[in-house]
Amino acid sequence: MRRRSVLRATATAGVLGVAGCAAMSGEDDATPVTVQAVDVLNRRSAAATAEFVADRGEEVAVRRTVELAGSENASRPPGVEIAAFADDPGVYRFRLDVRDGETLKTTPSGLNVTADGADCVRVVFVLNLDDRLTAYARSPCASE
Repeated sequence: MRRRSVLRATATAGVLGVAGCAAMSGEDDATPVTVQAVDVLNRRSAAATAEFVADRGEEVAVRRTVELAGSENASRPPGVEIAAFADDPGVYRFRLDVRDGETLKTTPSGLNVTADGADCVRVVFVLNLDDRLTAYARSPCASE
């Protein structure tokens, strides 16, 4: 993961963690998006293992198990970048399953992505300090 990407994602995660925003969505999203990457951040002190799944249409596009180190500083959480997405737009559903039983499912519209920002989306999942998962999207993506 590029250092600037991690810093941008970390700063935004800290703001959203304080704001208490959580994104959840139904399964009926039909907004085609181009996904740049997905970041999974761990603000908790304990290490965690999670499985990330991205469905594109009716098929599994990406499935990754990620190992996340525990955070020594919740405002600068360790993270993992998943960047194995197609270059063209698709209809996606995202899910993060943490080994201890937490699950968060969302879609681009559940993350407030509209057609105006669908050309480049970066999704961030955050394991927050209060034992809840949150997700948000940066759209359009910041240039590197």
